[in-house]
Amino acid sequence: MPIENRWYAEPRIVLNRMYGEVTISDLAKSNEINQAYYQQIERSVLLHFIVDMREVTLGFNDVRAARVLSGPRPNTGWIMLVTNDPMHKMIAAMISMIAHLRYKVVDSMEQALDFLRTRDAALWPLIGKPKDDDSVALD
Repeated sequence: MPIENRWYAEPRIVLNRMYGEVTISDLAKSNEINQAYYQQIERSVLLHFIVDMREVTLGFNDVRAARVLSGPRPNTGWIMLVTNDPMHKMIAAMISMIAHLRYKVVDSMEQALDFLRTRDAALWPLIGKPKDDDSVALD
């Protein structure tokens, strides 16, 4: 499967790194794996996901992908999509609306982490504080 699922900052951030050719079937398998991370945390803890698609060479190209994604759980935090591909950005926007997800598209891992730092202070012991405390807009 061309998707690697692992803890980035246990128990708060999961990294899904996609590479090569990604199919809707691959997304479904990855989603099943992601659901297991919820079993490892308390229900009151927000679980954030970083989805790194920068190495995807050929991927799903329609919103059918939304059908394989489980609906968000109450403790789903932010879904950070890391990509430079305009098509991925557009499809992700449609999927997030259909699946009712909080998501943000960024160009780099550092931008993803910077954004999460400003949204969830509970992450600070794991990934550090925001560079500029004035930019904090905790959700």
